[in-house]
Amino acid sequence: MLWFYQSSIAFKDTSLNPSNLRAFSDFLEIIIIGPKNSKPPVEVMTTKVAVHVYDMYWTNEWTTKLGIGVYHTGVEVNGVEYAYGGHQFPFSGIFEITPKDSEELGENFKFKESIEIGYTDLTKPEIEGIIEQLGDQYRGDQYHLLKKNCNHFTSAFIEILTGKQLPKWVNRLANIGDTLPFVERALPKEWLTPVALQDTVDQQTDPEATADNN
Repeated sequence: MLWFYQSSIAFKDTSLNPSNLRAFSDFLEIIIIGPKNSKPPVEVMTTKVAVHVYDMYWTNEWTTKLGIGVYHTGVEVNGVEYAYGGHQFPFSGIFEITPKDSEELGENFKFKESIEIGYTDLTKPEIEGIIEQLGDQYRGDQYHLLKKNCNHFTSAFIEILTGKQLPKWVNRLANIGDTLPFVERALPKEWLTPVALQDTVDQQTDPEATADNN
């Protein structure tokens, strides 16, 4: 006696005629090979995401006395490192550099370490679209060392890519500044925003303007 399961329906037939044998053969093929119209599983491609951390000499010489490090970070994905910095203009402050190349950042930066965050299944075009959208939120003229810095951008970007967050020690100065307002008042103003920095540079390069202001 043979039991057949075809199209999820069980039926019994005691005869071994050619029709039933074909049905049994088809049944075995489905069990061993799979349905004829089945599609192979889709392979999901993932890309590694890493954060590169840099020492900032020009601030750490001062802040290390307080036991606080100030760091710059960038996010590497698809062989490109994305970071955020300040300038005086109302457009994106996000830029690209060669991963871990501190010389492209300037002489006051030194590569410190890399943090492997995880993997993302977003495609390169999708990531480029995210960078474009984040550029509206991270404009160069909105940069602030404590309130909107490179580490805030890094944290937002890797959370979109991987769902994970930046280790708190990387942005410790900003976190302390949120709870202790006097920290911002204690820092030189030219460190905080690109506008304040440019004003300082202008005063240093144009002594007559400085005298007029006084």
